[in-house]
Amino acid sequence: MTTDDYRHLPIGDSISFGWETFKKWPWLLAGVTLAVGIASAMVNWAQDTVMEDGWFGLGALPWLVVYVVHQTIELGMANLFLKLRDHGHAEFSDLFTIFPRVPALIGANILAGIAICTGLVFLILPGIYLAIRLRLVPWIIADENMGPIDALKRSWELTRGHAIDLFIFGMLLFGINIAGLLALVAGLLVSVPVTGIAVAHMYRFLSAPQASDAVSEAPQV
Repeated sequence: MTTDDYRHLPIGDSISFGWETFKKWPWLLAGVTLAVGIASAMVNWAQDTVMEDGWFGLGALPWLVVYVVHQTIELGMANLFLKLRDHGHAEFSDLFTIFPRVPALIGANILAGIAICTGLVFLILPGIYLAIRLRLVPWIIADENMGPIDALKRSWELTRGHAIDLFIFGMLLFGINIAGLLALVAGLLVSVPVTGIAVAHMYRFLSAPQASDAVSEAPQV
């Protein structure tokens, strides 16, 4: 990447790409988002029910099950969004095709979580910085099938010099999802896939050998 590439990320283009892709695949993306949302809610409800009924003999098992389910969903969604970004099409089954990589994501996220929490203890800003630099881990594991340590290193490498732009990008995506939440919650069926595909587009830009190639290679939608 050139010096200019490090200063300028395609923030607006990524969000626009997410919206244009959603318009082409509204039923698939809204359906996937609804399905994973229901699955997540059901798992959380089951956990709460178990704990309220006093099944404390299970120890940390309910929390572990919920965590694994959420990690599986995160990785599957990343895979599906990357398929749409790279090939212009995807299927519901893409949520599950990389299930064997979930342990790598769990390991990487545990390590990242420890680092981020430690950073948050020290005046908060270091934790935010670490969260930004390690944000691409799920996408890297979905795309490159790396182990936990290599995925963390790769995310650190790809985001070098981009922390401020990625923070702005993250705040914009957060705002879009808040707007979706306020739109009677149903707006999340649009905002979640739009922002997810936007991240996939940004990831592909950062991971391309030449940043300019990442934009030109994007499929027309």
